[in-house]
Amino acid sequence: MPFVPQSAKAADRLGWIQIDIDPLKADIPMWGFATDLRIAGDSAIILQQVLEVVEARADDDYRRKVRRRIEGWEQVRDAVQARRRAAAAERGEPGAINPAFLFARLQALLSGDDIVLNEAVRNAPVLQQQLWRTKPLTYVGSAGGGLGFSGGMSLGLSLAKPSSRVVQIVGDGAFHFSAPESVYAVSQQYRLAAASRRGFTERTNQTLDEGTSSDAQDSVSFGGDSSSAARRSITCAVARRE
Repeated sequence: MPFVPQSAKAADRLGWIQIDIDPLKADIPMWGFATDLRIAGDSAIILQQVLEVVEARADDDYRRKVRRRIEGWEQVRDAVQARRRAAAAERGEPGAINPAFLFARLQALLSGDDIVLNEAVRNAPVLQQQLWRTKPLTYVGSAGGGLGFSGGMSLGLSLAKPSSRVVQIVGDGAFHFSAPESVYAVSQQYRLAAASRRGFTERTNQTLDEGTSSDAQDSVSFGGDSSSAARRSITCAVARRE
């Protein structure tokens, strides 16, 4: 799980182990996450090894404790899902669509193979609550700085996965930081899908509520080409609440 000391209860009384290909972050000028132990390596491999050791040492008493703890999650999970559904039911107001509503409607329209590129900035956590990706390589975000990265990244993803639809979700400020003129120029030169306009109007609100994606598809082009091939990419600009 992400380690954010400020949000962790009793963080100073817990032991923290960092597993990372580059645990020292030698090329990063400032790295302020304190840990008790740093381990260099592939986290997937190391965690699998840890799991094997735990299962080998676990006795019946330990397994009963684990089962009770897992059973206790159900009530918490139900409460979280209820809050998520309640947030998604609020459409917002004229000129300011509710991001939770928007992302929930997008979730209903996307396939499991669509690639979601998240640069919603302040709305990024809301996106993660409403837009679920369950397949590897179908969710892309940034783990650090670089406001505006999603414009060029969306084109790169279209090149890397030409058969997949790329859904770029970007805040209005980040949209301008992405150098959109260059993004559209590259899009037109190499015939890569990119959005021709941004922002969500009342018509978009109605379109999403009706469960169709025509308005989102209309906003996609190769610098003006509205062919079906261009419609493999959608950009959603989440404005006014970033």
